[in-house]
Amino acid sequence: MKYFAMISLMMCACKEDYERQLSSQAYILSDSMFIARAKDFNQMADSLCEARRQAEMPVIIDSILRVRREQINQLRSLE
Repeated sequence: MKYFAMISLMMCACKEDYERQLSSQAYILSDSMFIARAKDFNQMADSLCEARRQAEMPVIIDSILRVRREQINQLRSLE
């Protein structure tokens, strides 16, 4: 149902009558729908970023540790 309203608004926006203005009620409705969905999308993006960070962090730390150990071994071999 919520997608029907959004699709209807998009279909109306694509008419050839470019001079046509949105009514204040339609503007408020579309603005409210955008704000409600934007909040959901932001929460989803935040959780996906956090999951990605948690998945990549061990790999990144392991890579840093491996490089640092190689540097330490090289320094020790110079002695």
